[in-house]
Amino acid sequence: MNPHCCLKALVLNNCQLGLAGVLQIIQALSENDSLEELNVAGNADLDRHCVRTKGSCCCSRGSCIMNTDYNQLEVADSEDDPITAEPAASNDDNCTNSCKRMLQFSESEFIQGLSTAIGMAKKLQLLDLSNNGFSTQDTETIYTAWSLGSRSGLAQRHIKEQTVHLLVRGQKCCGVKPCCKRD
Repeated sequence: MNPHCCLKALVLNNCQLGLAGVLQIIQALSENDSLEELNVAGNADLDRHCVRTKGSCCCSRGSCIMNTDYNQLEVADSEDDPITAEPAASNDDNCTNSCKRMLQFSESEFIQGLSTAIGMAKKLQLLDLSNNGFSTQDTETIYTAWSLGSRSGLAQRHIKEQTVHLLVRGQKCCGVKPCCKRD
């Protein structure tokens, strides 16, 4: 294989991949020997967050769905009188709390999987995960995974608000200036 014929940078910013898609890409590229830079900023989607609409609550990676539109349901073997069902507990707050509990569990599993994949992507020298809704704790976990193994002693980061740049010494993030610090 010609060493000049390889993919060194992949930019997939704002491609609506969702965080599951970001994880799958990093996992798939973990054994790639030529990719040095991966940009997957702005790919978080709404299925990562609890979305509350009238009578329903949806969560990512789970089935926390409560639909209270049962008013016109008819029992299947009833031909004469329509019988309506009472909606199941229609308290939106209970649904939201349930969604949040499921989301926290799923998020921690997701962050662990992402951290593992990042740790396995040993050839990456720059990773942009900005604007994907990661918490401070999430970014610390991800950075720890980034800084282990082949990047030990070389790892740097630029993490501020929703900017999440992980790189190795000698690389520049934010385009032109070396704004990342070594820990």
